[in-house]
Amino acid sequence: MVESSVRQFLESAAGRDESAWPEVVELGLPLVALPEDRGGSGLGGAGLVCIARQFGRARSAEPYGPCGAAPAAVAGALPPGPFADALLALVADGSTRVALAAHTNGAGARSGETVTGRWRHLAHPATHALVCAGDALCLIALDGPGVTLDRHPGLDGSTIADLTLAGAPLLQLETGSAAAAAFATGLAAARLAHAARLAGLAERAFAITQDYIKTRVQFGQAIASFQAIQHRSVDQLIANSLTGASINAAAAAFDADPLAPATTAQIAAALARATTGATLVARESVQMHGGIGFTAEAEIGRYVRALTGLANFHGSARDNRRAFASLEDAVQ
Repeated sequence: MVESSVRQFLESAAGRDESAWPEVVELGLPLVALPEDRGGSGLGGAGLVCIARQFGRARSAEPYGPCGAAPAAVAGALPPGPFADALLALVADGSTRVALAAHTNGAGARSGETVTGRWRHLAHPATHALVCAGDALCLIALDGPGVTLDRHPGLDGSTIADLTLAGAPLLQLETGSAAAAAFATGLAAARLAHAARLAGLAERAFAITQDYIKTRVQFGQAIASFQAIQHRSVDQLIANSLTGASINAAAAAFDADPLAPATTAQIAAALARATTGATLVARESVQMHGGIGFTAEAEIGRYVRALTGLANFHGSARDNRRAFASLEDAVQ
């Protein structure tokens, strides 16, 4: 039911000039993984990946993972208090976006009530950022002093920004083991959501390609009847099936303990599968479409660019395979 309703919503929002983020928040999508006593829907990791996959299938540029699922996971992992309350209020407000700063150009540093440091690939537009500075978890307003954003267009139609803080004032601060655990939980949620988004993109690219080969006629018959095309289609289907199974296993591990070494390994495995699968599906989809697969006008071309641009956002397949190998003994 959740999958169907999110798909219908994203289909209705496709092609709009204005952002659909206020409606995303109104539907409660960023909070689905949180338990009901923290304002969520209690759907856990399964709900998170289900929704993230639909954002991928729709090729939506809305940053559900970094500005929805991830900051909500941070708030849910924090003990009740001013930081968690302020963060949940921002996540549940459709006029604000809190982006998790997952990629750093060097460790941030806190001096009293200010933060200095540089972070890459922040989801944008965002109004606030969650950054780690030493042992501190910091909430920063991006319209305040000491904040510089260098914006770049993404291949999937989104915008990302490099963030530089030079004595930016803190809105909220959490320190100690609770802060580190909360940020790690948010990062795990972001990585899991990204793997599911890649899976959704690849699934839709496969569906588009299947529709095309059933209608493209060559030598008097649909090219779907050619053995070489059938073999390539099976390769795509297997890649998507393996990715889906790996993501479901990672979601179950996330629900059991988001910080366990086994969970970290499972998420790394899911990202490795999703990255490898996305690359294969993109390559084969272009080949089966022929020349039009490379054009900006063809729908498959838009999905291929998104898959190519997002595949390595949380590390390459090799990076994630190495991460899995280092923790493999923790996986039962």
